[in-house]
Amino acid sequence: MGFPQAAVDLRRFVRALGVRFSEDGGFSLCGSLAFTSLLSLVPVVTVALTVFSALPMYQRVQDGARRFLADNLLPDHISRSLIDHVEGFVSGAAGLTPIGLATIGATAFVLVSTIERAFDHIWRVQRRRSVGARVLMYWTVMTLGPLLVGASLAMTAFVLQESR
Repeated sequence: MGFPQAAVDLRRFVRALGVRFSEDGGFSLCGSLAFTSLLSLVPVVTVALTVFSALPMYQRVQDGARRFLADNLLPDHISRSLIDHVEGFVSGAAGLTPIGLATIGATAFVLVSTIERAFDHIWRVQRRRSVGARVLMYWTVMTLGPLLVGASLAMTAFVLQESR
């Protein structure tokens, strides 16, 4: 296949991509995904931090994250302010009543489900997962996600500390 044929194939591909994007309502879908993703951050982070703060290793990981932010990513006054806000958020989330936590969990579930539905539409999935499979997957992500992020931060802080 010579260069001219490759250029023709690329042009056909880009045109087919544009047609499919238009048929699927791509701009509306992108806007919806962006809005829903940003909106879902609050309940998902609340649930994640509530689960994460209940673990005994939370304080050590928090100290490691504080050092990592202060030493590598942000100026001292900004990292201090950011960590103060996160600590306030965690303490507020830890004080939630069971009804409040259930409401935030349900909100997170609905928002993540909306995101999944948009991806199913993009990939033209014909049969969605069952409700039980979705609940299990979302619960796993919301509980294991903070553990994996915390483990990653702890390992990063440890490696950085040992490398000095």
